[in-house]
Amino acid sequence: MNRITLKNIKFSEWNSEETNCFQADIYFDKKKVGLCSNEGHGGNTWCQWNDREDRPKYDEMLEYCKTLPPIIVEGMFGHEGFEIDANIENICDKLFEDWLKAKDDKKMKKNFEKGICFGDDYGYQISKFQLGGKGITISEIVKTQQGIEHLKKVCAEKKNQGYKIFNTNLPFEV
Repeated sequence: MNRITLKNIKFSEWNSEETNCFQADIYFDKKKVGLCSNEGHGGNTWCQWNDREDRPKYDEMLEYCKTLPPIIVEGMFGHEGFEIDANIENICDKLFEDWLKAKDDKKMKKNFEKGICFGDDYGYQISKFQLGGKGITISEIVKTQQGIEHLKKVCAEKKNQGYKIFNTNLPFEV
């Protein structure tokens, strides 16, 4: 699948209902060959070659898709995972989902300094800290042993409530 990439991705979160509303350019072997889009209302992702001159390379990409193993879709909400065909529509959906996850992970990592990020595979929250009525960062808290012990206690409480701790900037194992 690494021969196929999406670029110039545009995501409309506000217009996403049953599926994600997005559009992107499809590249095959680093050449733009088509475009894909999903209106976000529960329908399939639409894929099409870009220009008439791109059609042969687009068709080559479709043949390449037939050689790929099925895409594994992880189970959600207690359901088992399953496999789907590696056709261009499903590949574009997977690439978009990977892009979206990377974007969300990057955003979450920016919050690591603000507090403890905890949650599950579907979202997270931030537990922020104050000292004397003023916000305090994780870097400031870990300067003292008392601060480290407090963070350990907060993390243990969140884990006991069934949450995962996402921070990678803590000076201890979570």
